[in-house]
Amino acid sequence: MLVLEGAALLREAKETPGARRLIAALLSRGLLAPVCRQIAHTDPGAAAGLFLLAARLNSGAEHILETGDSASLPPLTADQMDPLAEAALLLAQLARQFSGGVPDARLRSRLALLWGRLATAARLAELYFDDPDPRVRANAIESLWGRDDEEAVARYRRALQDQSPRIVANACVGLYLAGRTEALRELKALGEHPEPRFRAAGAWAMGRTGDRRFLPVLAEMRKASPVPVALLKGIVQARERILAAERLPRQNVLLSFAIRQTEHPLTVEVHLETPPEGCPVLPVHWGIETNGATVWEFEAAPVAEPANTTWVLNALATPSEIVRTVTITLHAGACSGRAEKELA
Repeated sequence: MLVLEGAALLREAKETPGARRLIAALLSRGLLAPVCRQIAHTDPGAAAGLFLLAARLNSGAEHILETGDSASLPPLTADQMDPLAEAALLLAQLARQFSGGVPDARLRSRLALLWGRLATAARLAELYFDDPDPRVRANAIESLWGRDDEEAVARYRRALQDQSPRIVANACVGLYLAGRTEALRELKALGEHPEPRFRAAGAWAMGRTGDRRFLPVLAEMRKASPVPVALLKGIVQARERILAAERLPRQNVLLSFAIRQTEHPLTVEVHLETPPEGCPVLPVHWGIETNGATVWEFEAAPVAEPANTTWVLNALATPSEIVRTVTITLHAGACSGRAEKELA
């Protein structure tokens, strides 16, 4: 890890307190020569700058480099990758925070450097989506969570066809977090899969969403006989997580809706009477119940940008002529609302 840090931070060969401390640490461990050699593979000029800096700071550094020490770089272990993965999570959160633009030019300049330096890692990651090891493919899909762009959504949809239940479950969670209503249908289908290991993965994914619509699905999964121990454990844990999510504080949002007169399918126009503050509303946050049953296949889209106060919900497989009662719910991370109507 020290070699990796040294190669990354010393590439610019700037004389800073941090660079001096790092050079001293590398010298004390006999790693300065391998770091210089590693940098020289792709950037001889940077390696030369590091060599000169090290020689100025420590007269022994030049001697160490001249010996032609052939020590190779120690391999990076999986455990050593953990802090790097955590740092990547912070970078992803930073990117989301600044997705709307950065007014500070100095901060933008730092972000521009960051983007370029991560480009190589992004190209490497392309290989992981087709890795023969399902654990690698699963983590590659999980790494996209929080992204809702078309490239990420296409990755999620493709992963739904994978033969590994963990990858399919991760893809469902990714679609849910991206706000796509198709995630509801796919998760329900996963919970009804004939193989217990897929149902177990589905239970975990349902719990990961924290969506209360899956409580009846989990209850039905538990009624099946026999229920493997691993599946039963997953159902219990998923239910516990969803119930915990229900206790989160949420702003109450007043809703009203009208049924659009269409032959097929059922189409509802919903208006947020009290727009939620600081609570983004995504299509998957909406819910439709007809005649007391959950509608699993629907589309939702705002029609009043940028206020985002009017939405149209289309229940794709629900004929309007069979509907007697309609309940519309909104259940986002920090807001919720409910409205119901009995049709004549």
